[in-house]
Amino acid sequence: MKRRTLDVLWLLHRPPEPGGTREQRAAWNALVAGAKAGCAPVVLAETPPAAWRELQAAYGGRGMELRPGWTASDEAFLSRLRAELRRRRFDAVVVSGAEAASRWLLRARMAAPEALIACHLPDPDALTAARAGEGPSAAAARREAARRALSQADEVWCDDARGLAAARALLRGLPAPAVTLTPV
Repeated sequence: MKRRTLDVLWLLHRPPEPGGTREQRAAWNALVAGAKAGCAPVVLAETPPAAWRELQAAYGGRGMELRPGWTASDEAFLSRLRAELRRRRFDAVVVSGAEAASRWLLRARMAAPEALIACHLPDPDALTAARAGEGPSAAAARREAARRALSQADEVWCDDARGLAAARALLRGLPAPAVTLTPV
């Protein structure tokens, strides 16, 4: 009996490139691993990659889809997300990267309540990293916002033990149900 392919929608700030930043390489590796494991990843990104045609060819050759249609506003991206979810029922929605997680986990949960919502965090510290000229109250507010966003995920995937510890520290004290933390 042939195993059913799982349809997975990946939300990212920028499409991962195999030779990109650490976060992009981690997202790329997770996408390739998912495709090899029998998933059919569809990638929806907020901003365009530097080399669209080359990246589209790389995705297509690995059994993944990269959706075009870049937008500048959150509302336009949310409309694209809803349209994608209406077009196809996804088994899971994965939000990859700190920037995308802080903006899209809650919206993914609301748009696809029946799907497994996962968050891939190559660098959990990026969710709460201090910004230049920021006071302690702003940093505390950003930390609380990151905690609320991560609480919307059914699972949080981290690339290493240090990242897993950082995600645990961030999620400590949340009410049940608890988020499952998984190393990838």
